[in-house]
Amino acid sequence: MFGESLENENEQEKQMMLQRSQSMGQKMRTIFVSSLIIIIATGAMTLVALSSYLTYSYNTSKLLLELVVCAVAILVGTILYCVSLFSLGGYYDAFKTAGILMLVCTGLTLVKNLVPEGLASLVALVSAILKIFQMKYFVEGSETSLRGVDAKLSEKWDLYWRAYMITLIATIVCELGIYAPGLSSIAGVGEAICSIAALIIGIWMLVLINQTSQAHLKFVDGSEKDKSGEHAETPEETALKASRNDIKKRINVISWIILVFVIALGAIIYVCMRTQQYYYGYFDQGIQVISWGCRYVLWGGSVVYAVMTWLLKKHHKAFWISGICAIVASLVEFVGIYQGYILVPILHRTLGVMPTVLNMVAWALQIVFLTIAIGSCVKNIDASLERKWVVFKWAYPIAMGVALVLYLICNSKYAYQTRILGWLSYYSYFLRYAVNMVLLIILFVFIKKTGNKLNT
Repeated sequence: MFGESLENENEQEKQMMLQRSQSMGQKMRTIFVSSLIIIIATGAMTLVALSSYLTYSYNTSKLLLELVVCAVAILVGTILYCVSLFSLGGYYDAFKTAGILMLVCTGLTLVKNLVPEGLASLVALVSAILKIFQMKYFVEGSETSLRGVDAKLSEKWDLYWRAYMITLIATIVCELGIYAPGLSSIAGVGEAICSIAALIIGIWMLVLINQTSQAHLKFVDGSEKDKSGEHAETPEETALKASRNDIKKRINVISWIILVFVIALGAIIYVCMRTQQYYYGYFDQGIQVISWGCRYVLWGGSVVYAVMTWLLKKHHKAFWISGICAIVASLVEFVGIYQGYILVPILHRTLGVMPTVLNMVAWALQIVFLTIAIGSCVKNIDASLERKWVVFKWAYPIAMGVALVLYLICNSKYAYQTRILGWLSYYSYFLRYAVNMVLLIILFVFIKKTGNKLNT
């Protein structure tokens, strides 16, 4: 009798743990999405403000509308984030405390803009201190929730907190060092390094949130399989599972690279629109720095992309071909931009728009081969997702082909002969970037869905 009672208690405790993990997986996914919204909207707001400063376009209704849209996006992301934290607060008190502190920090940020400058500095200092505690409780809740689910990932959260604090302390030291005689130059370099480290740690946190969500959902799926009494894995099944895990890990990195591509392309499009509207922006050094910085991000991301596809070539040769196309696309664009400097004038005039054409073709081939390779990974796993990959394999080159035709028309003698062609010619410089960015967002979503299916 006592044994049956103990067994029932254990079963109830296990069911509660599964329910908690299910909720954790879903809410952490919401936190991940809301974090992306906040980061992208904050970056867009910074870019809007910086661009308006560099192009001397102040107090315009368009600028105000852009800032309001960014602020609303940040507010929506913050609300989603806090609601998720309060939902998880029923399981772990640390999440509830983190949610309260985040709401207080958001309120202080709004108050800071309404008080005098001297008091605003004090409010900003208090908000920064509370932000540290908010991060502490969030990390503590995430680490605690993973105990009994994924011990290694729980340790990674502890390691993240240490790295976060080290970077924070180093940043404060460098800030103070700027005002010290003889140390300003060294402190400036240190502050730049800390800024890069803070960016890396921010990306690391997003990765950990995503991994935490997947770990909890995987724990629930594994428990359900054990409960159903599935047979032991054969050596072939074990090898297949290892292969899928390797593919999932690599394409997850590729998905993040593609997201970086999307952000960089979005920044380039915005800068192009501002410089088209304010012509002297073309000659502004700050605008050029932003534009070139985004392009270097694209080129650097292409190198990392090629490395990931090379690691995946044992699973499908199309991965490696896609990586080669990515390098070719970057090299062609590099030559196209610098052709006036590195090529003789006659060859420069002969090439014309050819580097841009080759760049778009290489981009299309890069994505086509990637879709072929990833689409083969979901064969016999999810027929619906497999069909979507087939559709995307044809949709991407067709859309890029249409963008290429429009680009060639807009750079020909027929440009500006009609109102529509005139409008397209005016925006032809970044039209191809806009088409590519939209398609890459869809690609990012498909890769994430494929990674989730490879878990099954």
